[in-house]
Amino acid sequence: MGSHDGLDEAFKEFEEQQPILASYVGQILSRSRNEATIALGFFLSLSIWLAFSRTHGAAVQQVTGEDLHSTLEHFALDENLRMDEPQDSLETVDVIAMEQPALVEFVHEHMDATLELKHTSVNPEELQVVYRNVLVEILALSYAVRPPLGATVSNAEVLA
Repeated sequence: MGSHDGLDEAFKEFEEQQPILASYVGQILSRSRNEATIALGFFLSLSIWLAFSRTHGAAVQQVTGEDLHSTLEHFALDENLRMDEPQDSLETVDVIAMEQPALVEFVHEHMDATLELKHTSVNPEELQVVYRNVLVEILALSYAVRPPLGATVSNAEVLA
């Protein structure tokens, strides 16, 4: 089995286990015209899902349409707040970087490498869409991880 077959199998598994998220990723990336941007977006999305799947296994619940909608609303609200209060120091992106530093570093490394490709031109706006997309995926999957049995769950975030 070649690496292409392995990627196809992994993406099929992603679509089966996270159909809402996989559909969202496909819809976002289908808007791009740049092959490098599309390839990067699919690579990062699949890598992020694999990281969660391999690390948390069965504890990763399926992201529902409502979960995804809530995550997207969270980002939209944060973006609106940044327009109104640009001096606020903490953004959702910062929180994700604090909670998932290895994943965010992985994303940054691959985004930078794509920008450095000499034989292709990458539209920075499309790259920003890919970046936002993978951050949405990281946050949605973070919320989808069930706590271990016996763990106490704080309602502080819900009540805040």
